[in-house]
Amino acid sequence: MRYRFHELQWSEHELLQQLVSFYCEVWKEPPWFENFWTSDIVLKSIFQSFKNQNAVWRLALDDSGSVVGFTTGHEADRRYLIDFSRRDDFPEFLPEESYYYAAEIAVVQAERHRGLGAELMKLLVADAEQLGLRIVGRTKNELAEKVLAKNGFVKTMFTDGQDSERFYWLR
Repeated sequence: MRYRFHELQWSEHELLQQLVSFYCEVWKEPPWFENFWTSDIVLKSIFQSFKNQNAVWRLALDDSGSVVGFTTGHEADRRYLIDFSRRDDFPEFLPEESYYYAAEIAVVQAERHRGLGAELMKLLVADAEQLGLRIVGRTKNELAEKVLAKNGFVKTMFTDGQDSERFYWLR
């Protein structure tokens, strides 16, 4: 299947609603089991994310125009990452003042293992490179780890303060 990639704008209500529904469902799956996402919470979260510097939401659309994957990232200064990691001992191997934070990447279950995650990651990397920033992300998902490694990310030993199984990756 061929995918069409699209940069989401806040004013695109139909696509935004599809993204919200997809977001609520995908994070219920293992290893996250995050059943707390509601449409209202996700919509508010997406709205807030658009306020981040150089924030981008990229959607993967199938032939019918349905959202089958997405990625989002934004510029993040060191203080943001320290606060977000919920750890005061943010590592010295991340000395730059600004990074591109790879916030989310997800693919609908029926389209996994077909290269869509890798294509979305390439878009995210291109966004960061255009800004001249290194990328930092985090995950505890084995499939996501494979995508990150294939795209030049290196797994660090630094874990999230809220979830010790979620490691930070750097590119």
